[in-house]
Amino acid sequence: MPRDYDQTASPTLLIADTDRTQRAIIGATAVQLGFHIVHAASVEAADRHLGSRRFDTVIVDLALGERDGIELLRSISKLQGVPRVIIVSDCEERILNAAVRFAHAAGISDAVAVPKPIDVERLRALLSRKVSPHPTGGPAATFPPMTAAAIARGLDNSEFFPVFQPK
Repeated sequence: MPRDYDQTASPTLLIADTDRTQRAIIGATAVQLGFHIVHAASVEAADRHLGSRRFDTVIVDLALGERDGIELLRSISKLQGVPRVIIVSDCEERILNAAVRFAHAAGISDAVAVPKPIDVERLRALLSRKVSPHPTGGPAATFPPMTAAAIARGLDNSEFFPVFQPK
């Protein structure tokens, strides 16, 4: 059962990353800042944790095995009390920026991106920001319908690009 927001409790952090070393680095940094840490190495594991408790912050790697971090962002956006999200990836900057725009459009208003390898000082600064309660939760925005004009505009502005993941 999700916990209510409590300013006296340790802040909670879910780290969704398949890389054990990155999880350890992120976790050690967060523990030093007083976070209670939960690890997930897949979208499925992260979804289970998100269904069982409320997290103040979620760190999402865009590459999460068979499924990608965008699927996890969709799950997060549907939560009651949407947490702060830090997206991490070794993808190029424009992909990270697109993921943050997606998160914002999905209703995750407090979403930022950090490239890998993780800059520990930047991560520390992001995790040190005050966590505010989310009393109403839920998505703040819905996706507009996709139109031919929107697709044409995206093509004209080079907003589409192929991404390949070998299986």
